[in-house]
Amino acid sequence: MAHDLAAALLRTHDVPDVVYEACLRVFGESGTIAILSLIAQYQMVSSLLVCFRVPAP
Repeated sequence: MAHDLAAALLRTHDVPDVVYEACLRVFGESGTIAILSLIAQYQMVSSLLVCFRVPAP
């Protein structure tokens, strides 16, 4: 379920209601928010690394 949430958000910048509602059922509101926060943090860091052309370790 977390993968479906991340894939939808990163591919289309949108999360279908059915995916969001399933995440709420499985992870609860605080768990869903935590997952979305981790996705956003990863996206921000990876965008900065790409922008500044930081090589892979």
